[in-house]
Amino acid sequence: MRRLLLTVVVIVQVCMLSSQETTGSLAGRVLDTDSSPIPIATLILSNTETNEQLVTYSQENGSYRFLNVTPAIYLLEVSYLGYDDYIDPAISVRLGAETKYKVILSQSGMEIEEVTILGQKTNTNTDQYITQQQIKQTPTLFRSIQELQRTNPENNLNSFQGASHRFNNLNIDGVATNDIIGFQEPASGAAGSQANGTPGSLSKTQPIGFGAIKELSTKTTPFDVSVGNFNGANIDIITKNGTNQLGGSVFGYLNNQFTAGRKLDGESVDVAEYSDYQIGRNIGGTIIENKL
Repeated sequence: MRRLLLTVVVIVQVCMLSSQETTGSLAGRVLDTDSSPIPIATLILSNTETNEQLVTYSQENGSYRFLNVTPAIYLLEVSYLGYDDYIDPAISVRLGAETKYKVILSQSGMEIEEVTILGQKTNTNTDQYITQQQIKQTPTLFRSIQELQRTNPENNLNSFQGASHRFNNLNIDGVATNDIIGFQEPASGAAGSQANGTPGSLSKTQPIGFGAIKELSTKTTPFDVSVGNFNGANIDIITKNGTNQLGGSVFGYLNNQFTAGRKLDGESVDVAEYSDYQIGRNIGGTIIENKL
């Protein structure tokens, strides 16, 4: 009986962990100029922000794969005896996605006429990825996670593919942040569209500061068995991290009656006075260079 109970607990924990995504991956093949595979080539993937390095080797068929890679811009170095070293300084790894790159090496002493790099993000039509740059360019009224989903055609007030927003799964840095009990109003209630489906929505609060978001990934009806625990959408968020360079930002947002429309269906309306002002700052840097 104890063994059966332990097995059930382990299965439940594995299922819960499998629905959380905080990383991406990079995969592809290493070939020569005749499209023949190069085995045991050394590949070094370096994070351009933190200098974190990942090392792997190509297989017998030339294939390679970096798993559990923190989303960022990376420098890829490929080397093999008898061939010129290859360097790509700008490979982008996205949250919850596998980036594919094919690397072609030329033999030493030969003039390189052309190096072809093929990059392809493998995802289904139901996947949506929002980078930090896109977050900065997205207009918002309430600086909310929900507003980032407005460009998703499958989203209607946080209802994805017709399922209730209570069936969504929201992960922040791999930790589930859901309104399990259901203490939130529907889309037409007090919370409106800026907070429904998340804890604290009745007070119009957000589970995380908008300025702390680095990337966001949304998956609906996946065919990948590694993602589960939801019936509407699986939303993964990772927060910003520090780099070797000290940096930060300051922001201020104001929303009041002067920014509201004065007409509804062609008729003039009175707008009551109100003010929503948000200010904040963030700073990040290195504690131990290249390590922390």
